[in-house]
Amino acid sequence: MNPNKKNVDLCGKAILPVAEGACALLACGGHYIRTSRVVKIHEYTPQILRFETVNSNYSVVLTPSPLAAVSLIPMGMAAA
Repeated sequence: MNPNKKNVDLCGKAILPVAEGACALLACGGHYIRTSRVVKIHEYTPQILRFETVNSNYSVVLTPSPLAAVSLIPMGMAAA
C-alpha cells in the first residue's frame, strides 16, 4: 500500500464486488461509503479486505458475506 495516502480502517462489508478500475461500495455501521477508483487489491481473506484507491488505502475487517466481496475479473472484461 502507498505510505503517502490516507489510511482508512473499517469494519463492514462490500455491497458490490470490489474490482480494480471501479469504485467500491462499502457498508459500515449503518452508513455507506463510495470510494474513488480502486487501483490495486492487496489482500483478501475471509476476515479482511485490503485495497488501494486513487486517494486512500483501505483495510476492511469483513462482517458476514465476505466471499462476494472481490471480483477477480477486470471490469473491462466483465462488460465484454
